[in-house]
Amino acid sequence: MDNKKNGIPKLRFPGFTGAWEQRKLGEVADVRDGTHDSPKYINEGYPLLTSKNVGNGYINYDDVKYVSEKDYVQINKRSKVDVNDILMGMIGIIGNLALIREEPDFAIKNVALIKHTSNFDYQFLFQELQTNSISKELLSGMDGGTQKFISLKKIRNLSVMFPSKNEQNQIGLSLARFDDLIALHQRKLEHLQEQKKGLLQKMFPKNGEVVPEVRFPGFTDAWEQRKLGEVADVRDGTHDSPKYINEGYPLLTSKNVGNGNINYDDVKYCIRKDYVQINNDQR
Repeated sequence: MDNKKNGIPKLRFPGFTGAWEQRKLGEVADVRDGTHDSPKYINEGYPLLTSKNVGNGYINYDDVKYVSEKDYVQINKRSKVDVNDILMGMIGIIGNLALIREEPDFAIKNVALIKHTSNFDYQFLFQELQTNSISKELLSGMDGGTQKFISLKKIRNLSVMFPSKNEQNQIGLSLARFDDLIALHQRKLEHLQEQKKGLLQKMFPKNGEVVPEVRFPGFTDAWEQRKLGEVADVRDGTHDSPKYINEGYPLLTSKNVGNGNINYDDVKYCIRKDYVQINNDQR
């Protein structure tokens, strides 16, 4: 779906031929955004979702704020969300998506709302909005300094490609099956993570104690408490700021460390001379 030059994708279901049609998103969908006002927040009420609550295809309610029924009704006069609509983050992490699969009970603020219409298959459009070509277009259209954002006009002007309705349906259903599998494995992963978290609390002594709650058979001795620096050689990385280059040796920072692994998201690179110097300094 990324090939916009000739309008024909590299991979296709049998029986479909011909070029896809290129359109602006706003020509085929009713694209709106949520409220720009700041209603009074309350302890309990209707969730008011922002861009941080949209991502990985779903809605999350992390740190969500609540509004009164009066504000909820007022906001939804402009931007009521319905089943099969698509939400897109407009501030912060641009382009995060959520497909509305269940009847919603929330309002939105600073989130783009792509209403489902008869012009397109909603599953297909949801998948297309995740392609590299759309991501690049969103990236090039961002405004702002520290807090990045994208305007509603630029979202409406996104270039999208459309085949026939039948082909849209085939593509949408096929990729939706992957989403279902990913969601299933994500739930399994979260369950395993919770299990491990519980074991960590029980298999290591609590503060002020020297014996863990859960132990393998045959072990009875008290644990010995030591300072980390007494048993390990603890150092840190460079405090200098070397010149960064487009390709070279990765220079990792704290943002590249997490969940027990190294990631290379937004990593910067340095030349071999700096790489050697930094590693020599840490010996």
